[in-house]
Amino acid sequence: MRHAVLRRSMELSSPEPPEISILLTCYNFRPYLREAVDSLLAQQTNRRFELIVIDDASPDRSFEVLADILDPRLQLIVHPENQGFASSISEGFARARGRYFCRWDGDDRWPPDALEYLAQALDDHPNCVVAYGHFHLLSSEGTVVAAPVTRAPGPLERDEFELLLVSHYTCAPTMMGRRNAWQKVMPWQGGRIDWFYNLKLAKLGCFVYVDRPVAFYRTHAQGYHVTSLQDGAAERHLQMILQEFAPLIDASTLRRVTAHNYLQFALSYFGAKRESEARRCFKIVLRNAPWMLLDKRSVGPLLACFVLGSQRYNALKRALKRTRLPK
Repeated sequence: MRHAVLRRSMELSSPEPPEISILLTCYNFRPYLREAVDSLLAQQTNRRFELIVIDDASPDRSFEVLADILDPRLQLIVHPENQGFASSISEGFARARGRYFCRWDGDDRWPPDALEYLAQALDDHPNCVVAYGHFHLLSSEGTVVAAPVTRAPGPLERDEFELLLVSHYTCAPTMMGRRNAWQKVMPWQGGRIDWFYNLKLAKLGCFVYVDRPVAFYRTHAQGYHVTSLQDGAAERHLQMILQEFAPLIDASTLRRVTAHNYLQFALSYFGAKRESEARRCFKIVLRNAPWMLLDKRSVGPLLACFVLGSQRYNALKRALKRTRLPK
């Protein structure tokens, strides 16, 4: 048996399909899953929506935290054996019936008005394929740890392709897309991440921006932004992106995309005390767009990597901090 359906939504037999489908894929998100699902089912809207949760044989049996939810909008599917992230997304999308589609992970959260704002933006901008807003960063404990992450200034409705290629400033829980647009970029392929598919969607049409926080994006030790730096996946994914989309942009833009992303890698590696990796990435920035190294965030790490070394750099920082202390 390929999968087990623990609970099927009563709406599956309804002659009127939901307007919106939300797909939440889960693998070992037990500490966060109930909070995520509760935030989705608590949306303040009159729109019909379905929530498809697929637990991909989580060793921590994440799905158990949903056992007492009897909401008919919820469809819970548990795989007896792990099938992988891509397979779960493709399966969930095939089940989705709404004309609008959202893809979710099991560790994020929505404010109560997110669904309505995103759906209304798509209603109001019929030529746009995706509506999205900005997000707050959450700690593993669920407290806000950073200001909203926003996109570059500009009109609410615009072509986002090159801007997204330079910097991936969106994330899955901030986005709602038209199902017929998603249909053109599916099925999900193994090894691909949201950035790849957001760029695919951006090539299909304009995005519309909702100027408000529509999601809480959680950071924790098992999250992609931590593990991808540790295992090198972030750089591999960038190379995959460049291989796919570089033929669509000019040489100047390609250099800017490469430099911007390797500068972020360099600063992240330096923060993780991986000086040799940071130095390698700084050199890539130098070859592609040296002016980016004038950014004030880069000056100290550059000095540490190429002139002072981390120990002397940190000693200098401590000495300067002491001189600025009030008497």
